Amino acid sequence: MVANAFVWLPTFPDLWYDLRSLIYGPFRPYFDYTVSTLGRADFPYSVYTVMTQAPFVVVSLVILGLSLRRLLRGS
Repeated sequence: MVANAFVWLPTFPDLWYDLRSLIYGPFRPYFDYTVSTLGRADFPYSVYTVMTQAPFVVVSLVILGLSLRRLLRGS
């Protein structure tokens, strides 16, 4: 198992960074905006935390809704 770790670990970060850029790529402008709002006195941190998670929640709900619609329509 240790020998396998030496082979696998060096290749993992490159794959992870490639996948991360594909996942976060469409949301990049949104996250650039949220980073610019961090630390502003007129912008509460609680709103910032909700904003940073909103795209993932919305996209997940849309995928779930479309899947359920397809599942129910197919029955």
